[in-house]
Amino acid sequence: MKDSVQNKKENKKQVGFAQEVTGDVLKQTIFVFTPKDDIVEMPRNSTALDFAFQVHTQIGYRTIGAKVDGKIVQLNQVLKTGDKVEVITSKNMKGPGKDWIEMVNNHSSRVKIRKWFKDKEFEEKSKEGEQILEKEFDRLGLKLKDMLEDERVFLYMKKYNIGDNKTLFYRFGTGDLSLDGFMNKFEVKEEKALEKVLEEETEKGHRQKERNQGGVKISGTENTMYRFAKCCSPLPGDEIRGYVTRGRGIAIHRVDCDNFISLMQKEPEREVDVYWDESASSSNSTYEFNFTIKASDRNGLLLDIIRILNEYKMNLITVNTNNFKENGNKRIFIHLRITIRSRDDFDRLANNLKSMPEIIDVIKK
Repeated sequence: MKDSVQNKKENKKQVGFAQEVTGDVLKQTIFVFTPKDDIVEMPRNSTALDFAFQVHTQIGYRTIGAKVDGKIVQLNQVLKTGDKVEVITSKNMKGPGKDWIEMVNNHSSRVKIRKWFKDKEFEEKSKEGEQILEKEFDRLGLKLKDMLEDERVFLYMKKYNIGDNKTLFYRFGTGDLSLDGFMNKFEVKEEKALEKVLEEETEKGHRQKERNQGGVKISGTENTMYRFAKCCSPLPGDEIRGYVTRGRGIAIHRVDCDNFISLMQKEPEREVDVYWDESASSSNSTYEFNFTIKASDRNGLLLDIIRILNEYKMNLITVNTNNFKENGNKRIFIHLRITIRSRDDFDRLANNLKSMPEIIDVIKK
């Protein structure tokens, strides 16, 4: 008898506990139906968009609308137990909208939405980084696809704990890694080649300079020492004038040279008439000439310019460069002194140089 009473008390406790637990669960959970009457358990306050993500992540990404009990509702419609929910999707849907994070109440839905945007950024920045590297390697005459197998790339990725190529591209796309520092690893050989070419070309130019006699006649005199002014580098075809210097003979200037005009304003009595010696001009005589190239900087540009000079049979005497930035873009001034035969030859050279996409301007002295 006592055992029977005790059992009844225990049963009542168990039933009460079960009812209490069930009540708590029902307060935190709702049960909704799919169009096929399958039951889906969801957290309380779930929205129609939460339902789409709970059915399947990809369904959530392609959702364009929802129906509850046959009626179209907003995606942020809060569901209740007993609702029959239908999700409307489209294959053309590219993914979540930026306001979707405000249309869901479930943590899991927010995680999926944020992941989509993070994955999208990764793909976009990876593509951007890949294009940046392709362009940089193209400048060096190299192919990105081939260089990804290079040991230098492997060691670089190992150093920065980068596990795959896409992550490498992504970090360059976001600017997380130094592009200049990376590309310098592949420009060393090019720099050595440039130094060697410059040494050979300037040596050839100086030999030509020593052989060259030029061809100018000075009115009223013969065998008078003269030199071509470096400030304007006159060439056959230019109108020229002479200026009698103090102890260094006669300086030959272009008539439109700013320095010559200034000198004549101060000492007009020092002007002498000079003219080109036609017999010398028609021979193989060459003249020193200064000019400057303004360009977008890239590796190998100076080598390409030297190749063009060689095509025109013009020798390099000296070259100096100044790098600078203009509106955030890398620019370079290349100051050249060459041997050349005439103004017409320079005009043809300038037109050829200007056809190069990097050349912004060719500035004569």
